[in-house]
Amino acid sequence: MRVRKMETYNTFCFVLLVYYACCNEIYRFGADINNLAIGKNKVYVATESHLYQLKQDLKLEIKNEVFANSAGSTGSTFNWIRLLVVYEDNNTLIQCGTRNHGACEVRSLNNISNILFSDEIPVVPVYSGSAVGFLFKAETNAYLAVGAFRTIVPPSSRIDEDLHPITLRDVVGSDIFVEHQAPHKPFISVRKNKHGYVHFVDGFQWLQRIYFFLNTNDTSERARIIVMETKKYKVDIFNSFTAVTLLCCNDKARPELLSSSLTQLSRDSALWAGVFTAGKSGGPDTTALGVLNLSDARLQNGEGKDDDDYFCFLACEKIPPSSSSKTIPIKAALVHSKMTSLATVAVRNWVVVFIGTGDGQLLKIVIDKNHKVSCPEVLYESPAEKAVFFKMLLDPVDQDHVYMASGNELTRVKVANCRKFDSWKTCWLAQDPFCGWCAHENRCTLANECSRPNSIWVTIAEGSIQNPKEIFSYRLMDSSSEDKQDVHLTAQVFVNNSRDHSFTCRLTTAENEHLCEKHNTMFPDCSCSFPKGKLSAEGLKVSVTFAIGTFTFDETMTLPNCSKIGSTPTKVPCSDCVSAGCSWSVKDHKCSSSSNPQSVSPGQNSCPTLIKISFDKSSREILVQSENTEALKNSDLVCRFGEHKTVKPKQENGTFRCSGNKFNFSELIIPVDIAYDKGGIVDNPNQLSIFSCVLNASGCSQDIQLVPVIDSIEPNEVSTLGKTNVIIKGKNFSSRTTTFKVLVKGNSDCKPHVAQILSSTDTEIRISLPKANKDVRKVCVELGDGRCYGSVLVTYLSLPSCESISPKVSWASGNRRITIFGTKLHLVNFVKTGKHSAEPLNTIMNSTHISYNSPPNAGKSTVSLVVNTNELDCGHLIYQPDPVFLGFSATPVGNILQITIKKKRDTLNITKDELTILAKSNNESCPCNDNVIKENDKSGDTSIVCTIACKLSTSKLTLEIKLGNFSTVLEQPFNYLWLLIIVPFFILSIIIVSIYINQRNKRVMSKNLSEQLELLEHDIRNEIREGFAELQTDQTDLVEGSGTIPYLDYKHFAMRTFFPEVGCKSSHFVNEVSHPFQDSQDDRSKALSELILNKQFLITLVYAMEEQKQFTIKDRCTFASYLTIALQSNLVYLTSVMEELLKNLIDQSSNTQPKLMLRRTESVVEKLLTNWMSVCLYGFLRESVGEPLFLLVSAITQRSNKGPVDAIHEKALYTLNEDWLLWQARDFSTVKLKVSLQESPESEGEAHTSLDVNVLDCDTIGQASEKILQSFKTKFGHCCPFQINDVDIEFEKDGIQQKLKEVDNSSKVLENGVTMLNTIGHYKIPDGAFIRVTKKNRENNLSTQESIKDDDNYTTKYCHLIETDSSEVLDQQQNIKKRKTLKLKEVYLTKLLSTKVAIHSFVEKLFQTIWGMPNNKVPVAIKYFFDFLDLQAKNKMITDPDMLHIWKTNSLPLRFWVNILKNPQFVFDMEKSPHLDACLSVIAQAFMDSFSLSDQQLGKYAPTNKLLYAKDIPQYKTEVKAYYKHIQELPEFSKKDLNDFLLEESEKHKHEFNEQAAMAEIYKFITVYFDEVLIKLEQNEASGSLKQQLLKVKDLFCENKSCKSE
Repeated sequence: MRVRKMETYNTFCFVLLVYYACCNEIYRFGADINNLAIGKNKVYVATESHLYQLKQDLKLEIKNEVFANSAGSTGSTFNWIRLLVVYEDNNTLIQCGTRNHGACEVRSLNNISNILFSDEIPVVPVYSGSAVGFLFKAETNAYLAVGAFRTIVPPSSRIDEDLHPITLRDVVGSDIFVEHQAPHKPFISVRKNKHGYVHFVDGFQWLQRIYFFLNTNDTSERARIIVMETKKYKVDIFNSFTAVTLLCCNDKARPELLSSSLTQLSRDSALWAGVFTAGKSGGPDTTALGVLNLSDARLQNGEGKDDDDYFCFLACEKIPPSSSSKTIPIKAALVHSKMTSLATVAVRNWVVVFIGTGDGQLLKIVIDKNHKVSCPEVLYESPAEKAVFFKMLLDPVDQDHVYMASGNELTRVKVANCRKFDSWKTCWLAQDPFCGWCAHENRCTLANECSRPNSIWVTIAEGSIQNPKEIFSYRLMDSSSEDKQDVHLTAQVFVNNSRDHSFTCRLTTAENEHLCEKHNTMFPDCSCSFPKGKLSAEGLKVSVTFAIGTFTFDETMTLPNCSKIGSTPTKVPCSDCVSAGCSWSVKDHKCSSSSNPQSVSPGQNSCPTLIKISFDKSSREILVQSENTEALKNSDLVCRFGEHKTVKPKQENGTFRCSGNKFNFSELIIPVDIAYDKGGIVDNPNQLSIFSCVLNASGCSQDIQLVPVIDSIEPNEVSTLGKTNVIIKGKNFSSRTTTFKVLVKGNSDCKPHVAQILSSTDTEIRISLPKANKDVRKVCVELGDGRCYGSVLVTYLSLPSCESISPKVSWASGNRRITIFGTKLHLVNFVKTGKHSAEPLNTIMNSTHISYNSPPNAGKSTVSLVVNTNELDCGHLIYQPDPVFLGFSATPVGNILQITIKKKRDTLNITKDELTILAKSNNESCPCNDNVIKENDKSGDTSIVCTIACKLSTSKLTLEIKLGNFSTVLEQPFNYLWLLIIVPFFILSIIIVSIYINQRNKRVMSKNLSEQLELLEHDIRNEIREGFAELQTDQTDLVEGSGTIPYLDYKHFAMRTFFPEVGCKSSHFVNEVSHPFQDSQDDRSKALSELILNKQFLITLVYAMEEQKQFTIKDRCTFASYLTIALQSNLVYLTSVMEELLKNLIDQSSNTQPKLMLRRTESVVEKLLTNWMSVCLYGFLRESVGEPLFLLVSAITQRSNKGPVDAIHEKALYTLNEDWLLWQARDFSTVKLKVSLQESPESEGEAHTSLDVNVLDCDTIGQASEKILQSFKTKFGHCCPFQINDVDIEFEKDGIQQKLKEVDNSSKVLENGVTMLNTIGHYKIPDGAFIRVTKKNRENNLSTQESIKDDDNYTTKYCHLIETDSSEVLDQQQNIKKRKTLKLKEVYLTKLLSTKVAIHSFVEKLFQTIWGMPNNKVPVAIKYFFDFLDLQAKNKMITDPDMLHIWKTNSLPLRFWVNILKNPQFVFDMEKSPHLDACLSVIAQAFMDSFSLSDQQLGKYAPTNKLLYAKDIPQYKTEVKAYYKHIQELPEFSKKDLNDFLLEESEKHKHEFNEQAAMAEIYKFITVYFDEVLIKLEQNEASGSLKQQLLKVKDLFCENKSCKSE
């Protein structure tokens, strides 16, 4: 069941459940656990029929059956394992069970299936009884101490007859498990006169003694300890036995011991803890935790007398006196309703107790050295809520886990959930000795989880439980100097290895004024002095800082002015003084910083304190009990009742007796104090008070009830979420007092919960119970005297659980009876279905089910159980449509009328009890009873049969059917038999007419289809013939002249290749003429530059950042580009760094997938290689490859312009890419225009430049303008200064100038609202027409939109050559009857081939320029890098030539040339259109296929982009291989040649880049990963100077930032 969050508590529950699931291991067995034991690395568990061997983490290793061989005398084949003892010394497991009359077996610890020894000596009881066993060493001997007792033996059985209560069994030698030792047969027995039973609980060895813990029941239940000394011989051991009775407890008799545990505190000190119970009382204090120091002298038997009244060794016939039994009273350390088991462990000087409860909880408490107990913490809750097994074990290896058995579950629970504390303060405030702050890892951990060398682990101090929880305690003392004030500070923390770390303490004011500082003092104490003048009357607010090693913690506190404490009246003046760090003078009852022997100093807890008050009726005296009041014997004291004082009280053994003088008080309750005659009172923390009638002269009337009395609370069981509207019934709630509280007290709570009072009368209080853990709690009413009156128990239970819903379906109208089954359902407030709450009056609930009526709804609704204000999900209720009743028929059967109702089949599964049927006829009505529902009758529907016993007429009979909120009325069906004659004739006529019309339509459709097919065949034939003719006759007169090639200079080329996404936007890195930068470096850049020039640092920096997940691929590329710019002036160093990084990359790749190396850009070095290639090959690119690349781009553009291009989608008829093929284009023709260019409209009549320009009739006005301007630029170069948005074109016809626009009033608008762009054909411009181009006049143009392309909805508002059903639309507009022309994309694929043929020469020239080697020379960078790869392959012993080919291809063609081929705008000052990009992608793919080693297997369904160059690729591959081979055969360049080349390149482009700006960007990356870089430097054992240099750079940049902020 999942909990939806409505309050913070639900979130806590969810986190708790997640913690239980993630952090605790659980193993579920087939039966309940009856015994368990644990070894160093194994866990052994016994059930009724199996023995299990598990790992420490509860992973099953072996499961072994332990059935008895036969039923035998016990009548059962089960083998109850009563003893399970781990014998680590000889690696065995001793198992004793009920098989073979209680005999034992010895099994291997590592494999329990391996039985090493088996015997038939009875050791444990076969029938019901108890047994404990443990191994111990006595001098040189080892024994198995066994305590066993049978409770019931069948009269006819002799089994267990000779079983003695305590025996010592041999575990070595030939007589294993034998109890006798010649010449004796020693054992501890029960005296002959004693009856009852013995129940063994626990046993162990400590030092030179062994202990048995058990319960006896003769005349009464008693918890006993039997102690014996470990001597060489058994008889001597038994001779030393002594028995002691444990009396628990001081508040209530709890005679039965349930579980026990031993904790070793020191070498000669141990603490035993036990759980005692009062039996089946069921109250909140039924069980108690008691502790006992085993060094107690009462556990010794100095004389060794056999004088116990129950157990004996030799003198069993003798009856000792009843007073001979020793007793040890046990105090209750913790009281609880149902503790069942415990385990203890010592953590430094703390004792941690793990307690199992009867409802499956695992509690944890901490006991300090003064036996003070912390507030219990719920560590785990078993979902099954079964009682925890009495034996609970800690992991013996690290004691970080506790093993808890409950029912058939064994759970391994971590001793503390330290990781839930996210700061050192919350970690410390938990006051858990297991948890501490690991300073190096900056998290809360267990001690062994902070195992780094020299790590600092900080936890709570060794001492008493801190309350309040303050990190620092302090004490103010007078200084030897009058103007100084001494303060002694103590940190309440423990630090491991504190002496190995330096310690400093510092005291500053709130204004950060230095007061004092001490170095190398003894942690955790620090004493220092400060000027007394700083201490004002209100005190001094200071900040205390302790630094030990690298860990620093601080706290702000206010140091008081001791002399001013007590000036304000308080009930605890002494405690206030001492807790403030001052000393209280008992003699003068004043607070000061000076102390004397009669003073109470901080940490002493010895203030005179009043504890309890009572009334002595005989002497009519008020008795006030106190503590620490011996020093007040000679003080002048008075008794004070409210504002009235009496004479000096008598003081006897800490009790003050105040005389009962007669006073008259109007108040009900009068405060009582012991006051000093000169002013002030003795500490009265409980604010003692007494009823006024005790002091009144008339006394208290017997018939007046003075205190509240609680009779009952309803309900008395609530969930852990609490409950609103709880009613407390009783009397005297408000008649005598106006203020009171309702407290909820639980033994597992740190302090009582205060219940919210909703309303109250004298006999009833309505409250809201708060949230709390599972437990039994007392509810009482607290009056003004601080005492709680009345007491009633309320039980907090776990949340209700929902198991099933029946039925799971309801009809839409609702009001169906729904039943929810589960557990603890009586704790539910009400049920919600969707947003609807169930009506309380119609809801019935108990602990196992809830019944309610479903509300109206539809679809699927969530069913929720509302507990207090929280909703618990209980599944879903599915709503189906209301049932559909089709009709009914009435059939007389004897004297009754049988009704058969037809209902449409559904999945509602309606029962007969849910239906109510009422028959009506002629104003008479009668119920229809004896419902019978028949699902899926012959018609497939549901039949409901009922009978009417009344006499009703069948004419006009109606049925009223009710189903919850749904109701319907059925009328008697009308007789339609007469229609059976007419309907067949009507249907036959329709069929005949339909057949005739269908045959006629088929003939017409067949004729039209034949005509269409003939026309379609004709169209396709014409299209194919035109395509073939064009392919064979097309002239490839492209690129008449390229003119001046618009190369980008080096710095802009570099920016576009380094930062392809931002390109020219990164202009602050280059030195522009308009924005020159300062060439000189500041101190920051110089320091960082020196650091970058350290190769060890730079490589460490790269690897440290690449190890971080947040250092994305984009970040890596950006960083590599910044680094390239920063090192432009030192390319030699950049190359050496790149070499080092590449070697490491090759090392990594050769171990995983070497063929993928350099294929992608996923690291800094891969992007660095790309940039390095761009830097080194720019000269070769401009001198050789630039011109053929520019000609190829121009040729593609010119070729596409020869045919139609859609202006909206930019698809073209002449293209290389099938995805960009304009196959929807209509027929087009070329129009030659005579174009005149003039600078402005006012220059008419002047001489202008003229030119003939070819355009297409399907070109838009914008496309025609682009072609005109491009023609002028090609012809006249830069003499044409206009851009496309700067000009207007005009058509001169009959002396009239018509301005041509892409959209105007004459534009065609299709039915779907899309506007067609105007074309040359739209304006009907003839061949040879005169066109004038003028510059736009922008003076009157107020619009900011220069072109319709700036419209955000350009692609949806306009169309050109591609539009939806355009031909049909135009046909309708023109009202012309003609057929639709069919267009097939595949017919136009020849256009791809014709385009490829047209530009083929340009492609081949470009390719041959790239891999050609004129004059047998190759660029230095290429030769150097290929030789570098050859050398690395040789070093790695890679002999596969294909591997080297792939590396070279990935590093040069793929990494550089393809980037240039696809992005000519990186090289030239131009814009790349999407269509040009698509065409270049096809060429780039062919280029890369030329470098591939695999042969392409292309079929008819292969992509056209691959098929275009399929025949050319083999030839290209041959040329590429020759190119690679030729480079390899060239003589190697020396390192000097490479360095000279790099120095020349650096010098050539000196001062072109802003290296200082790049350095600043690099530092931003260093700042983000500063700590990781430092750690990486330490791991690489970098020199200290390098780390200091990095810190210096950080300081320089930080100083600069602060200057900017100022």
